[in-house]
Amino acid sequence: MTEIKFLRFGMVLLAWGICTIIAARPVLAAEDWQSIVGSGPVSLEADQFTSDQENKTFQADGNVRLQQGQLVLTSDRLQWDADSQEARAQGHVQLVQGQDRLTADSARLNLKTGLGDLSQAELFMRKSNLHLAGGEVEKLGADSYHVQTGTFTTCDGDPPAWKFTARDIDIQAGRSASARHAVFYLHNIPVLYSPFLYFPLLSDRESGFLLPRYGYSKKRGPELSLAYYLVIARNQDATFLVDFLGDLGLGKGLQYRYIFEESREGRLHLYHINGFNNEPNQYSLSWRHHGQLPGGVLLAADTEYVSRKSYFADLGENADEYTRTTTQSVIYLARSWDKVYAGGQVKYLQDLEQSNDLTLQRLPEVRLSLLRRRLGETPFFFLCDLDSTYFWRQEGEKGERLDISPALAAVWNPGGWLGVTATAGYRLQWYKVSDDDRAFGFPEASLRISTRMQRVFQVGGKHISKLLHSIEPEVLYGYVANGDQDDRPQFGDEDFTAPRHQIIGSLTNRLIARIESAQGEVRYHEYLFFRLTQEYNPEDSPADPLNPQDLQKSFSDMRAELIVRPTRLSFVDLDARYDFHSPEPGTHRLMVFNARGGFREGGGNGFSAEYQYRGDGPEYVGVDLDLALLKPIYLNYQQRYALDGHKNLESVLGIEYRAQCWSLHLSYRDRPGEQEYLLTFALAGVGKVLDLGTRVKSQE
Repeated sequence: MTEIKFLRFGMVLLAWGICTIIAARPVLAAEDWQSIVGSGPVSLEADQFTSDQENKTFQADGNVRLQQGQLVLTSDRLQWDADSQEARAQGHVQLVQGQDRLTADSARLNLKTGLGDLSQAELFMRKSNLHLAGGEVEKLGADSYHVQTGTFTTCDGDPPAWKFTARDIDIQAGRSASARHAVFYLHNIPVLYSPFLYFPLLSDRESGFLLPRYGYSKKRGPELSLAYYLVIARNQDATFLVDFLGDLGLGKGLQYRYIFEESREGRLHLYHINGFNNEPNQYSLSWRHHGQLPGGVLLAADTEYVSRKSYFADLGENADEYTRTTTQSVIYLARSWDKVYAGGQVKYLQDLEQSNDLTLQRLPEVRLSLLRRRLGETPFFFLCDLDSTYFWRQEGEKGERLDISPALAAVWNPGGWLGVTATAGYRLQWYKVSDDDRAFGFPEASLRISTRMQRVFQVGGKHISKLLHSIEPEVLYGYVANGDQDDRPQFGDEDFTAPRHQIIGSLTNRLIARIESAQGEVRYHEYLFFRLTQEYNPEDSPADPLNPQDLQKSFSDMRAELIVRPTRLSFVDLDARYDFHSPEPGTHRLMVFNARGGFREGGGNGFSAEYQYRGDGPEYVGVDLDLALLKPIYLNYQQRYALDGHKNLESVLGIEYRAQCWSLHLSYRDRPGEQEYLLTFALAGVGKVLDLGTRVKSQE
């Protein structure tokens, strides 16, 4: 069985090699070459000249210098053909083009086409810091070269920190490189052989094979991941994936990205695995889209579906993935006119922990809203919302609900400093469950009163010129009359309408600075946001709409929200709820406390920490630390820990060494039931060339 696994692995590797060698050698057109070097007159200088006027050829000796446009060619001896614009140079040949430099023992170059060949040549390209050397070098254009046998690297030094030696090297600077029988060297030590190489050099988007990823996992067996990146157009690209997972299966994937006019953009991802050794086939698909359709219709989609409940547990790469318990797919259409809004959506939930047959789906949900329309010259407005939803599930009660809420609203601004908004309406609900029709109706109203008090302080500091402090109190009263709950279907929160008198009070403080730079540029920075909120219910009303027996106390928990931004690089966020009115006399308790804080600076140093607490739920802490104090060594540490269960959720430790032209990154991840390490070696101007890792599954 082991032999079969590695035979499959070898066949995939062979297929990769065949694909990479099928690459045509790029040639720069003559007109493109002329746009670079120019088509002006040729200047030729030397210590000594001889010429053949009939054939328009020249022989130059001693300190030869030929120039046309941006191109400068120097040598000990040069033969120049004025008709064909071909130059043949010998001895200390140097070709300078902008910041790029090419040296050789001898060279033949055509200034009209940019084509030529060189012997014992060395090339240096400043933009990508690329060094290329070979005994026989063929120049195919401005930045394109073919070397029969040679070396290339993006490192300075002799010997360089790394280099490739290979036969038949093809390079388009800033685009791609390919080679046969390549050997990778660390200094002068050979460490890796590949029969074929083809990869993009780091620059703009270019089609080509991405660097493969190799690894071994106890759960997946030997791994080889291959990818081809295709530039379809300036606004479209696709990535084709082939993953060999020795103990799991053969994975094939496609990711397609697009951006069209009118801000239509999206991403489609498809992935399928053919199982090996009786392993099941499985697949996933996702589609995200946002943009305008013809006729002003907005289409938004955020969809995701997996064929097996264990998909993320098997293939997830981080805690956000392998702890997934649900997927959600929503497709939304909307259109608005002057004072009318219409929208509809379908929403499908997938439960990854238990049977999905009882999960309630909204297929579809439609909404029509008449926005506030002023009635003549009065302060009154008319508005109306209409919602229609069909609830479906494989097992259990299904049905339809139609909800209509017409209302009148009034807006006043007495004294110019007080804002008052009042709304009164009637809510109608019709249900159709099986063959039974039911209708319910009840009045509802609300009143909102708010104001803002603010003062500007003239600070006159070096950077902060003014400081604005605003205090914003607000009171909201909500009223719902007694709605008959007998025989009302319970599909969601909207289906329970207990009588309610609710008063919500809030007080918000803001501190905003006006900051002026020495150049006169102005920006605003909110240093502090602080809000207190509490609800008061004059009459007992249910706290949980689906549990009417759970009566809410007259005063709700006090909620405090604090956001502090001492600098543009640091933050502190606090969100807490405290119970001042516990049913038990003399007892108070903290119900919810969430805290986040940290800082990030451009040099690679940063720290963040978070803490989450719920009185009757989990208690969790997390930290994330980045250190660049030991440059060129960079450290990263992440920790997620459940305090209530004294259980480590995830630990990640990463160490990276960054040299001038390469980097080495080692990471270790520990999560319940599995440990993983990954070793990545990346080359400047090339990308990752070695990505080795393993996952060790605990035998619990």
